[in-house]
Order: sequence, then C-alpha cells, then structure tokens
Amino acid sequence: MNIEILNKFSIRENTKYVKEKPGKMLLTSDYTLVDPINISSPSDWGLYSFITGNGSDLDPYIIENIEIQGKGVKTIEEYGHTHLNYSDFGIYINAEGYFIIRNCKISSISIGILLLFGVSADYIHHIERVEISNCGMGIYSNWHNIALNISKCEISNCHWVTVKAPFNFDSTPIQYGGYGIWVSGAFNSTIEFCRIQNCSIGLVATPLVDLISNKLINCGLSFDFSYGVSNYRFNNTVNGKPIGLFYGEDNLIISGQEASQYGQLIFIFCSELQLSNFHITEPCSIGVIIYLCDNPVLKNIVCENQKIGFFFLHTEITADNLYAKNCDAGFYLSEIYDSTLTQLLTDNTDIPIYSYTPIHDSTIEIEKSTRFYIIDNLIICDELHVNSSVSSFSVFESFLTEFDNKGFLIQLNDTQTYQITDTLPTIWVNFTIVIFQESQPSAIPGFPLFWFYMAIISGILSLSVHLRWKKR
Repeated sequence: MNIEILNKFSIRENTKYVKEKPGKMLLTSDYTLVDPINISSPSDWGLYSFITGNGSDLDPYIIENIEIQGKGVKTIEEYGHTHLNYSDFGIYINAEGYFIIRNCKISSISIGILLLFGVSADYIHHIERVEISNCGMGIYSNWHNIALNISKCEISNCHWVTVKAPFNFDSTPIQYGGYGIWVSGAFNSTIEFCRIQNCSIGLVATPLVDLISNKLINCGLSFDFSYGVSNYRFNNTVNGKPIGLFYGEDNLIISGQEASQYGQLIFIFCSELQLSNFHITEPCSIGVIIYLCDNPVLKNIVCENQKIGFFFLHTEITADNLYAKNCDAGFYLSEIYDSTLTQLLTDNTDIPIYSYTPIHDSTIEIEKSTRFYIIDNLIICDELHVNSSVSSFSVFESFLTEFDNKGFLIQLNDTQTYQITDTLPTIWVNFTIVIFQESQPSAIPGFPLFWFYMAIISGILSLSVHLRWKKR
C-alpha cells in the first residue's frame, strides 16, 4: 500500500505501519471502543469527534481504528413476520460525503455496515481492513447508485435468522440476513482480497461489481437473481478451490474427478448439461446451482453439509438419484416445468424439499413420509387438492415456521402416485408426486453400484492373495 496515498487522507497520528510482505504495508493500531454510528444526514458527520475529514475529494470522512460491540443479533416483528432488526447496526450511512471506513472491528450486531440510497453517487467509497463477526449480515448495500471498493475485509459467522432457508431469493435479503457481503453496486465497484467464512451465504454481488481474489471458507456464492449474474472468475475461491461458474456453455459433461476440482458448481444458461457421479462434502452454502438451463440431466450426485443441497431455478430438468445429506434444506425448486426428478433422497436434513413459485407438468419421486413444502404468494388460495387412484383429500394453507411464511406442507405415507393441483382457474401448481418405499442409499452414495461391487471384488482378491502368502 502506498504511504503517500495514505498520508493524503490524513491518517491520525496514533496509527502505526508494519511490514506485511516486501513492498506492502499493513495498517495496525489499537481500537477505540465506540457506540454504533448513525449518519442519517450531512450534519451527523460532525457528531462524532473521531471521524476526521470534510467529505471532499481530497479530505474524505474517515472512520478508522474503532471497535463496535453489539449485544447479539436482534429480530423485529413486522406484519406477522419475524425479521432481522435492520435498525440495529454497527455503522449506518445514508447521507452525502465521500467516506473511507478502515481498520475497524464490528461484532455481535444485526448488520455490521448498512449503506442506503442517500450515500453520495459522486465517489467510489472505500471499506478496507474491516473485521465483522457474529452478525446477522456483514456489509449490505442494495443500491446501484453507490460505488464501493471493499478490500481486505474479514467477515465470519453471519447466519440467517428466524428461517432455515429463505423461500424467495429475489426478495429483500435484509429480512433474514445470513450474508457476509451483499452489494448491488454501481460501475467501478470492486470487492477484492476479502476473507469470508462460516456464513449462510458468503457473497452476493450484481454484474457491475468486480470480484477479485476473494477467499470463501465453508460458505459460497449466490446471486441477486432479479439483476442477473456477476462475473466471479477473478481468482475467487471456495475452500481453496476455484469456483466452477459455467455461463452459456452448451453440451457440458462433468463428472467424478473433474467435478471435485471446484469449490462450488454453478451453471447458468447452459443447454444440454450433463452432471453425474460426484460427491460434494465441503460446505459451500449451495452445493449445485442450476439456473435457466435447457434440458440439464443430473444423475448420481450427493451434496452434503450444505445450507441448500440442490438449487434448481427456471429450468426443465431430468434428474435421478440425487442425495442431500446433513443439509439445512435438501432441494430448492422454483419455476420447474416439464421435468422428471426420480429418486430424490434426503438424510438428516431439516427441510427435505421446498418449492417457491409454480411447478407445472412435472413428476417428482420421493420416499414416503418426506416433507414437501410449497410456498407461493401467487397461489392466492388456501387449499391444494391431492388425488391418487385410491384417495382424494385437501391440504390447507398454514404458517410454516421454517420459512416465516404461509404455505403448504405435503407429507404422504402411502406408496402411490399423487396429482397435486391448486384450486385456481389459472392453475399455478400442477405436478405429480410418486412415493416409493424407503431405501438405503448405496454404500458409496451417489455413485453407480458397479463401482461398489468392483470395490468388494477387489477387496476379496486382495484378501485371497494375502492368505496365500501367509500359508507360504
């Protein structure tokens, strides 16, 4: 880091510099414990004696060397829902003025840093070397007018509140938190050299934001689906491995060893995709994301230790023998049409399968007694019809605490084929559930039994050779 540049921004006298690597300097100092900072109008900058500068190009407002300790993540009741309390923040800025936040610590509060639309669009604001831990959300800026450079920050342990998993990923993320960094960002926005770990979702950014050399550990990426997809290919890693983001690549075939080289697998606009025979074990928030892909085929795949195992959105999909294990949610299905999903298995998963928005003309095969949740604010009815060859009954809308929202819980205990429809003339829900007998996953879940049997035969042969040598 260039010392002349730092001096230009009026670094306080008590700041020290130590060598990190040849040619680089690391900013260090003792932290001053302060109360949360609320900048709601231009005059509020002057309320804090430790904030230097005047907000101009050459003398920006600087917040540095301070520590804010909250009293734990808080929630608030709103319109019958329990949300993250977004008025409980470490640093809140909603006013004009060029600012830099650096070398600070924020912990145990609902939102670490919250930026709203009043932030000046005339500057690229900087958040540098900030450590945020144990918050509902780390850094949140959901406005395209705000240009940010977020650099060398460390964020950890930001988790969803009140829900096991969000039901709508296009809705305001501030409701349930769980994100290390969520930035929409204007042109020239950058998130670089950050370390994010153990969050529900590590990082979300829109396409205008460059992501460079960020390290995610035990968490991964998602998208603000309402604004498209970012470019995540600038040396960002999940659990030390590159992110497998495939965009607009048709006729891909990925299986086994090839899949294991990636820290997370994301497929967008990929036609005729084929995925098979691999096992994801390291947490990456969402094991496999399939978004707007034509006719993907998935077979013999295990996703373990994830917030959400499989995420299918806007797609016509064929899948067989998919297994979600030790996940918060196994399968997320949204806008699934003309699809066939057979042998969907779950184990030790709080929410086996859930759907948001319509499922049409599809067949889904699950084990008996598997909980299947349908959450759809577009249904506008309080009843679903369930019909089989031997029975017919209704499932009524109820409040689903797992999602902090109303919806339907379908749990079928008989080995039958059921047709699920809503009661509206437009028919938002119309699909088939096939219930099969409970089965044990193969000894090597998600892989063809051929390899399992080959392993047994190899073991027998090895034992035979060993016994022959002993007899000699």
